[in-house]
Amino acid sequence: MNAAEILHTLTDQGFNMAVEGDRLTITPSSRLTDTLRAEIRTHKFALVELLTRPANDEPTPPPPATASRAEVEQWMDLVGETDPETRREVLANYGYPSFTYPDSGRRACRQCRNLEVDGGCRAARRGQIPNASKHYTWPAGIDALHRCIGFRPGLDDHDPTTTEKRP
Repeated sequence: MNAAEILHTLTDQGFNMAVEGDRLTITPSSRLTDTLRAEIRTHKFALVELLTRPANDEPTPPPPATASRAEVEQWMDLVGETDPETRREVLANYGYPSFTYPDSGRRACRQCRNLEVDGGCRAARRGQIPNASKHYTWPAGIDALHRCIGFRPGLDDHDPTTTEKRP
C-alpha cells in the first residue's frame, strides 16, 4: 500500500487522524491491526505530508477564449475532466470541433430542388433517374441520406465539386 491508499483505508474504517508537528495521531488506536500499524510506520512521513498539504479549494479558472486546443486540453486534464462527451463539448465551445466528416456527396431528398410538394421526385418524373417510375420517392424517406443521380442542390446547399453555393 502507498500513503494515499492507507489514508483512504483509515478514513473508510472511521479513524480520525491528526498531525501535531511531526507526530501523527490516529484514534481510536485500539482498532488498528498489526498490519495497518506496520504500514503506517512505513509510510509515516508521506502520511504526514498528505495530511498537512494545503487544500486547494479554489477552482482552477478556465483558459481564456483565445486559448489553443492544447491549453484547453491541459486545463481539462488539470481539473480532472475525463468524460469524452464533455471534453468534446468543451473543445467545440472553444471552436475546436473534434472531428468533421468529409463531404461524402450523400444528400437527403429534402435538400434537392427536384423534390415536389407531394414528396415525389421531379427528376424521376422527367425520366432522369434510370429504372425509377414517375411516382418515385426514396424508400427510406425524404430525410434519409443517399447519393442520387438526379440531385440538384437546393438554394442553401453547395456544389461539392466547386464548394460554392448555387443560385
